[in-house]
Amino acid sequence: MNGIETFRSKIMEAKGSFLVDFWGPSCAPCLDLNRALEALEDGYRGTLTFVKINADEEIDIATEFGVRGLPTLILIHDGQIMERWIGAKSLTSLKSKLDKALGAIPSA
Repeated sequence: MNGIETFRSKIMEAKGSFLVDFWGPSCAPCLDLNRALEALEDGYRGTLTFVKINADEEIDIATEFGVRGLPTLILIHDGQIMERWIGAKSLTSLKSKLDKALGAIPSA
């Protein structure tokens, strides 16, 4: 199974909420965003799964999802793209955006 097939089966065909972080090793804003995501991860455990995709290595996945700039965050719930954010975000801004987006997802 290649990268895009694995991504589809583990994220796009899965139930639940995923925050996919498309990043690159030479992207300075990506490193800043990574620190914010790490700070938030424990608070969303059980609600949101954080996924990192190196866009330089997984070009097929980045292309399929229309990633045009790094960093790009895509919130996926039950296989549907709910939100897309491009560029670095502060910890406060990111938490606010996630809380708003997750709050809009209907309960099962």
